[in-house]
Amino acid sequence: MIHCKLYLKKLLLWTKRLLNEATLFSPSNIAWRRKFNYVREPKIIDISWQKVYTTGVIVVPIDEVYGRIRTLEGLKITPIKNTPHYQWINDIINGADDSVSRATYYDYSKKFFPEEDAGNQLNIIVEMAKSFKKQGGIENTDIVTFLPVLNENSTYFVVLYDGTHRLSIATALGYKFIKCHVVQEKINIHDFI
Repeated sequence: MIHCKLYLKKLLLWTKRLLNEATLFSPSNIAWRRKFNYVREPKIIDISWQKVYTTGVIVVPIDEVYGRIRTLEGLKITPIKNTPHYQWINDIINGADDSVSRATYYDYSKKFFPEEDAGNQLNIIVEMAKSFKKQGGIENTDIVTFLPVLNENSTYFVVLYDGTHRLSIATALGYKFIKCHVVQEKINIHDFI
């Protein structure tokens, strides 16, 4: 009986993945697959708070990748350069780690992630930014996105699932394009402010 339940659970998981794959190759997804040079490359990625199954990779212009940030009004989708993450990381990369951008990020972190040690988080980000700058890039890191979104102008953009700090570092380092792993999950942009 236990083996039967385990088998059914695995069968259900694989059926779900197969249906997701079929959705990915539907005619409505052809445009973004072409635009972002989609390559099927399944991978399970550990993003620290969970493991995610991605179906492939896309290459996206950085200015077409949006981050999700918390605000007092709720979650907001915004260009990465408008996030407190980028503003402070850009200062770090450019050797101008000023107290204003650091304080803004610290306050953001403290306000919306009170369970985390904001001071320790700042130290981790400084080390990450310096490490990527020293390595000359972020090619070997995983940035995960939702499926591309069609906006009211009939153009596609991408929303981060995970990787706001890494995308901020890439932007500050001058990257124009970024390789992203795609999860088979659509995001409803109308749920955001």
